[in-house]
Amino acid sequence: MSEKKATTLVLSELEQGIPALSQALGKVMAECCAVCLDNQNHSRGLIFKVALDKDGKEAQDFIIQDWVVVTEDLKRCWRDLNEATELAASGIAILLILKLTEFTTVERAVKTTGIDYWLGKKEDAGRNIFKRHARLEISGLLSGTESQIRSRVRYKLKQAQQSDYSMLPAFIIVVEFSNLLARVVRK
Repeated sequence: MSEKKATTLVLSELEQGIPALSQALGKVMAECCAVCLDNQNHSRGLIFKVALDKDGKEAQDFIIQDWVVVTEDLKRCWRDLNEATELAASGIAILLILKLTEFTTVERAVKTTGIDYWLGKKEDAGRNIFKRHARLEISGLLSGTESQIRSRVRYKLKQAQQSDYSMLPAFIIVVEFSNLLARVVRK
């Protein structure tokens, strides 16, 4: 049986003007990723396991690269680790959507939709055509168990029902930083 090669997630790509994500917010998300990884004592070149189904049976490895050095100033800036975790998980989820699907973020969703972002086709983004083709709901855990991840996925699947009127597929992504896990579920 041949081993799959790990795919690279480059955090600085968040700063490159992804639709629905300004360069400034992308930089903030990349900083928060570095803070969360540093908080959990991870080093560069780490392997991030991404489960591609609800049960975690199908998985792919990713290597996270190009994260900033976490200084004491950066730690003081992101002392609220709940907020940092939320933004870091959003950054990882956006990169995963770009790597795993034909979609990119095209619009930040409003709270009442039960999702975080509307997704459009990558091929349309270059032409500034921003049609909604899917939905994205994200959750992050700085430190959690497999049971907590499964529970969070179930909760987010229910939450995303608020925008089921759209009849569009939804992706739920839960990112956990202590064990370097993510779960990607398509609804």
